[in-house]
Amino acid sequence: MPGTTTTPDIEIIVEDIGGGGGGLPPSFGGDDDGDGGGDDGDRRRSWSASPKRYSTAIAIGLVSILMFFMALASAFIVLRRGSGVWITVHLPFVVWPNTCVLLASR
Repeated sequence: MPGTTTTPDIEIIVEDIGGGGGGLPPSFGGDDDGDGGGDDGDRRRSWSASPKRYSTAIAIGLVSILMFFMALASAFIVLRRGSGVWITVHLPFVVWPNTCVLLASR
């Protein structure tokens, strides 16, 4: 067909270079004497992230959201007070009775 293009097929070769890890997490108990025995020799330990990591992630998320809204607020203030570009919008009277009806219907 005229006007159509074809892309050449691309072959991706992925080689296993080893060293991928995936083993058990290190033991921090200090009770391992290195003989490989013990009561948990064949069991896998369950590992979970510390609560400090979750708290840090939530704090970073809250700070970034706060910074975003502070940037919006500062842009609003600069446009409203500092330039003649901002046009004031006057709301019609019917907005206030409608708001009261909506709040009363909860």
